[in-house]
Amino acid sequence: MKHSKIHIDFDSGLAHLASSLMVPSVILFGPTPLKFFGYEQNVNLQEGECRDCWYSTHNWGAKCPRGFDVPLCMERISPARVLLEAEKIISNMTSYGLNIINILILNVMGHSWEDLVENSDVGTADPSELPKTLLIFEKPVFSKIIEKYGPSHNFDFICSDQKKLFQLSQREKDYFGNLHSTGVSLRWNSSFSLSVTSLTYQTVILLFVLGETQTSTLKIEEALRVLAPGGRLIIYSAIKKKGNECQDMSVLEILMTLKGYFFSSGDTLSKSMLEELNKFVWCSLEEPDNVLLKCTMNKVK
Repeated sequence: MKHSKIHIDFDSGLAHLASSLMVPSVILFGPTPLKFFGYEQNVNLQEGECRDCWYSTHNWGAKCPRGFDVPLCMERISPARVLLEAEKIISNMTSYGLNIINILILNVMGHSWEDLVENSDVGTADPSELPKTLLIFEKPVFSKIIEKYGPSHNFDFICSDQKKLFQLSQREKDYFGNLHSTGVSLRWNSSFSLSVTSLTYQTVILLFVLGETQTSTLKIEEALRVLAPGGRLIIYSAIKKKGNECQDMSVLEILMTLKGYFFSSGDTLSKSMLEELNKFVWCSLEEPDNVLLKCTMNKVK
C-alpha cells in the first residue's frame, strides 16, 4: 500500500492505514461522519442529506436504518465522480529530477556523526536563517544538535530506531520527555514511512547504515517524498559489515533504483564519475568502520 499511487475506499480501516502512510486517497462517506473520520489531505466524497446515521440502530452497519436496499448515501456517489477525482490526483503527480551536487567518501576516524552534522554547512548556520529542515537519524545521539536547533521551529527531528524507544534509560526518558516542553519537534518513526506531509521541508538530512540496495533505496525515496521541489537532500551513510567482511555496495546502484525520479540534464556529476564510483568496493578499504559516504543532491522538477 505504501507504494501505491492512489487508494480508493470507503471509510474503513484501510482508509486510515493509507492516510497514516501518506498515500493519496479518495474516500467515500455515507453512514459515518466525514467531519469526525475524514483526513484533510484526502479527497473525501459525500452526497445528499441522508448520511451520518451510524449507531442510530443496532445493525446500522449491515442494514440501512431507513430501510433502503441500497443506502442512498452511498448510491448517490457516482462511479464517474470517483473516477474523476482519482484522475485529478494522478494527473497532478509530478516526476522530479535529481541534480547531484557531489558524492564524497569521508574518513571519519575520531569523529562522531554528530560532529559531522555540527561542522557541516547546515550545522554551522545561524538557526534563525535555516530553511525548514528535517534530520532523520537511526540512533538518538544528537543532543547537541537538538538543543541548538530544536527550539528554532525550523529544525525537526525523527529517530527511526524504534527499538531504542523501548530501551531508554530513565535519564534518557526524562531528557526526551522534557524536549517537547522546550518546543523541540522530535518524533519516533520508521524511516520507511515518515509521518510527515509530502513536500514539507527545504532541507532533509538522512543518516543511516548503508545496507542492501532495496532497503537503502526505500529510505532515500521516503526522504525525497517529504522534500520540497528545489530542496536539498544530504545523505550520510555508514557501511554495513557482514561478520568480518564489508558488504559490497554500489552508489550508482542505489541512485539508479529510485522510483519516479530522473537525473536532470543539468547534473553536475558526470556519468563517467558515477561509473568510477560504481567500481568502488567497500571491502578494499583498510578501515571500513572509519569511512562514511556523503551524497548531496537537489530535487528539481
